[in-house]
Amino acid sequence: MTRQVLIVSDKVALKLMYRQLLKGSGRVYTSADLEGCAEFMKDDPESVVILDVSRENTLITEQIQGFCSKWPAASVIALVTNRIHARQYAACPSVVCLDKPVDFSQIKKILAQIISNGSGKLDQKDFFNRRIFQDASQDLSDLSDKLSTAAHVQEVQEILVGLTSILNRLNSACGAITEKGDAENSMGDVGPFFENSPDRDMVSGGFRKFPVKCPVCGHLHLSWEPQTDLFVKTGEDSDFMPLYDGVNPMCYEISVCNRCFYAAMAEDFETIDRKRMDLISLERVNRQRIMAGFDMNYPRAMVQGMKSFELAAECYKFRKPKGFLGNLHLKAAWLARACGEGSSERFYTSRAVDSFEHALSSERILGGPGEILRMRYLLGDLCERLGKFERADALFQEILDDSSARSSAPALLELLHRRREEGYRPLLIPDWGNRGADLADGNASSSDTAPVSDSVKPDQIPDGEVQD
Repeated sequence: MTRQVLIVSDKVALKLMYRQLLKGSGRVYTSADLEGCAEFMKDDPESVVILDVSRENTLITEQIQGFCSKWPAASVIALVTNRIHARQYAACPSVVCLDKPVDFSQIKKILAQIISNGSGKLDQKDFFNRRIFQDASQDLSDLSDKLSTAAHVQEVQEILVGLTSILNRLNSACGAITEKGDAENSMGDVGPFFENSPDRDMVSGGFRKFPVKCPVCGHLHLSWEPQTDLFVKTGEDSDFMPLYDGVNPMCYEISVCNRCFYAAMAEDFETIDRKRMDLISLERVNRQRIMAGFDMNYPRAMVQGMKSFELAAECYKFRKPKGFLGNLHLKAAWLARACGEGSSERFYTSRAVDSFEHALSSERILGGPGEILRMRYLLGDLCERLGKFERADALFQEILDDSSARSSAPALLELLHRRREEGYRPLLIPDWGNRGADLADGNASSSDTAPVSDSVKPDQIPDGEVQD
């Protein structure tokens, strides 16, 4: 007999979807936190407990450890979608995402029920995107096949990751799941905020949250901005990359519509003319390809911040010069470096180099001679990171030979002299196969998107953390 199932999540739509998928499995309850499970656990200490510990959830390691210690007979299934979280839960005694003894047959049975019910209850009319519906149906079928042959905990973990990814995709795409308005569906419990807050602004959990309407598709969503007490700048790298303790604020610079993936700086998100809006609408497929396997829910991990800058570059290409696009690619490269994604860093750095080269040769650089010298220095540093040492040396020599450098950029000149004296060169970005050579030469096509390792998809690393 299937045991009682408890679903712990703070996402309204996801809880409703789990309940629907588990319908017929026995008693199924939902709770926003672990404390709310106590009453149900007294009825059945051997309950199956499904924990949603994706980046949006507020569950923390200590809470889960305490719960597992208090209810050792429970079979805890943690829907963990990145390895950083999995390592954090290593001390939890009965979490399925770890290589620990678990009630293997029971967990397989529960998962089989979820997948089977999910495949049977998918209704195409609930989805605005037929492709999402078809992909989800096929993915559930594939998971069912994998589950039937799974013989190790690691295999079940992979199935759990896949299932959570599918549910999150459906949670974002299903327009009727909460039986509320479209804005409430995309923002969980904060929907009433639009009606009850006259200033349309609020601060919660250290973030300023404000409503934004997408000018391209009309979708309403919340944009988050971290308050200054959530992060401290501790320094910067040789290419001016800022280093932070705490939340990385760069992850939140770009506002993204989580329906059509239109992206722009928060300050000019809604300021776009009709002609460019139409062009961006036509490019929706490209943005969906960039975001394959990702979402833009909050709070953001660094890999999501990285992807947000790639989306912004895709949207700004219709209305901003190459120098501006280069800065977007550069910030994507910085976030890729922060989370140890060498392949993505090389991709974005190559694009930044290409954009800055074009800007120096063909565009008017605002800011005068000092800004031109700064761009040359930055371009030289990035070229060194790609292994283009001759080009880097030539750019640095141009700065040293520029008679205006002493007056327009004295700090930069001093930095370059010190760099030469110390023989400093930044770490080379690892190459990533045949495509790496093309990208290093600036030959990336506009249809390319940065590769991201499986270890950080789809949820990656919490804000401000650096991968081991």
